[in-house]
Amino acid sequence: MIFMVSGGTATHERYRETGYFGRLLTPRTGNSTKVIAEKKIVWAADNDAFKGFAPVAFVRFLGRIAGVPRCKFVAAPDVVCDADATLRKFKAWGPVIRELGLPVALVAQDGLRAYRWPLDGLVSPDSTRVGWNEFDALFIGGSTEWKESDAAKMLCLLAKREGKWLHMGRVNTLRRLRKAHAWGCDSVDGTSFSRWPDKFFHSAVRWARRLDAEAAAPGLFA
Repeated sequence: MIFMVSGGTATHERYRETGYFGRLLTPRTGNSTKVIAEKKIVWAADNDAFKGFAPVAFVRFLGRIAGVPRCKFVAAPDVVCDADATLRKFKAWGPVIRELGLPVALVAQDGLRAYRWPLDGLVSPDSTRVGWNEFDALFIGGSTEWKESDAAKMLCLLAKREGKWLHMGRVNTLRRLRKAHAWGCDSVDGTSFSRWPDKFFHSAVRWARRLDAEAAAPGLFA
């Protein structure tokens, strides 16, 4: 599992060889794409919608990151806790992101669910639908209650079955990291690791190694 972090450039460099850290770029951060490319750093991009989506800034941002290698996903614009509005935005922005050669992530928000059997994709409460073939990664967002719900867990399991990269946002504790790990998340992000890297990177490595060990030999930790 990879911790995608937006801050702590110097600390990130010290811990890079652990393999547990990547970069999370946003329109408001000034991370150098040149450094990311030269050092072969795995990275992803968020859209800053939580702080207020700015379309012009996002378009400029897409132009800056297009073509940078090892991108795992770019989160399409979303609306916090609103699956209906998020899927409508995705229909407009998802194709734009993909046209630039970037892998696009659908941000899962409260109310999102799978539809049909065999399952063809995801649907919001107002019946807006997105097929599995329209996105490359699933980003688990939403309210705290929904993020930890059985509905979110089911979407995680289905996304992995469909071969999607799986990411969970707002992971700042071992308890939530354990849940993300158990549900098959490939990466996570959390403000603690981005804002206070010197304090939390060591904990992140310790937690990740512990969860990897538990998964490899479950009987030893029963």
